[in-house]
Amino acid sequence: MTVLEKLKSLLNITDTGEDTILKELLDIAQSTILNRRYPFGIPSDVVKVPDRYISNQLEIAKYLYLKQGAEGQIVHDESGIRRTYSNTHIPEELLIDITPLARLL
Repeated sequence: MTVLEKLKSLLNITDTGEDTILKELLDIAQSTILNRRYPFGIPSDVVKVPDRYISNQLEIAKYLYLKQGAEGQIVHDESGIRRTYSNTHIPEELLIDITPLARLL
């Protein structure tokens, strides 16, 4: 099963109409993970998320998909439901397991 198929399964999406946005969100998640993993520059031989971080990529993409339409929302109260989003693009909780690597000089 591809990463896209796994994301569609997590989100319970069966049609292909959402594939473009889902691929973009997976790319954003991949960039986020690789930038976190390699804070001093992504090595040229790294082209995808390491297998151990695929679940992180899926969770970040899922978070971004579900947050659509509410970007930048700080507080929202409606019918007893209260939403507050952090100031960061992606919450730290989704990035905490990603271990940064540094190169020797």
